[in-house]
Amino acid sequence: MHQIRRQRPDSTRGICRNVCSKRHFRRSPVDIITDVLLRMNLPMTALRGQTYDGTSSMAGQYNGCQALVRQKYPLAVYVHCGAHCDCVNLVMEAVAACSPHLRDPVQWVHELGTLSHQSHKFKNMFAGNAGDAYSTYRNLRPLCPTRWSVRVDSIRRVLSQYAAVLDTLHEYGRTNASTESKSRVSGLYERFSKGNTLMCLKMAVSVFEVLENLCTALQGRQVSVSGMMEAVSQTKTRLAVLRNDDNFTVLFQSAERTVSELDIEPIQLPRQTRPPRRRETCTSSDAHIFHSASEFYKPIYFTVIDTALQSLHSRFNQQSFSVVKELEECVLSGDMAEIVKQYPEVDATRLAVQLPMFRSSFDYSNVSQAVTALQSVSPETR
Repeated sequence: MHQIRRQRPDSTRGICRNVCSKRHFRRSPVDIITDVLLRMNLPMTALRGQTYDGTSSMAGQYNGCQALVRQKYPLAVYVHCGAHCDCVNLVMEAVAACSPHLRDPVQWVHELGTLSHQSHKFKNMFAGNAGDAYSTYRNLRPLCPTRWSVRVDSIRRVLSQYAAVLDTLHEYGRTNASTESKSRVSGLYERFSKGNTLMCLKMAVSVFEVLENLCTALQGRQVSVSGMMEAVSQTKTRLAVLRNDDNFTVLFQSAERTVSELDIEPIQLPRQTRPPRRRETCTSSDAHIFHSASEFYKPIYFTVIDTALQSLHSRFNQQSFSVVKELEECVLSGDMAEIVKQYPEVDATRLAVQLPMFRSSFDYSNVSQAVTALQSVSPETR
């Protein structure tokens, strides 16, 4: 008897061959970077800097691409892209995600801005209500998906025009719009009619505004590493000042006054849920019970500030920043630094003579101006 063997279709065999070949030739980012630079006749021994985003595969401290490259080439310093404010955006993202009491109201602001952007009827109704209530008004807009500094302005627009937002949501729910739209608006009206939502948005803006100033400062074209580190230090000092009972009391009382003026649901102690008994890890007597809304929101306020401080420290307190800062100070001051002697392509003896001459001949305050000054002279003078 002849055994009949089933053959896989040719297309399936082709797919399997492609998958096997991709697995066989799969390479790490380090191998790809090395291959590309070598093909361009750029030796890896001359690599002096790396800049990637904040993903663990590229910026990981131990197994990231930058760490693996520095194992072979220690002079290839890695610096997170601070000039584009990626670090500050990641800090603000961590702050928004540190507590659901902050995360959810921010998301509701995004839904409100999306509704205003998609519905011309809602947008026109808001323009009419805001125009009657305020001398000048600004349209609502959704949150930017990447730039957190722009999100702060969207939240600020809602807070500054809160009464018009509530009136528009209430009126839109009575129009002949679709059932889906009215159900969506009804949910937003219920959320924004609560003083707890207003309190959380004010709490978010109080911290986001400080980080927004840092983000704006780092966007300057003349920014330096030393100036960036000084701005981060000032921001951390300001956040530390905000972290006290008096500032929280002022913030909470301001939210209460606004709630009273808008005549919406007062700031209340949220309903405290208990986990099922099978998942309880402590007795009911050990669980803390809050007796007022102020007592409930105070630790959340402190957690938000602590998250911002911790994220700033982890993002900007890198060893590579100190290396770049020393090299920058060497150019700006005209004084020779010991760190320069690590670079084999630099003649430290000649540079010790040339740096003071260059500094006394030109007036500059950052590296970009120093580069422009150097390019402006003849090759013989260089």
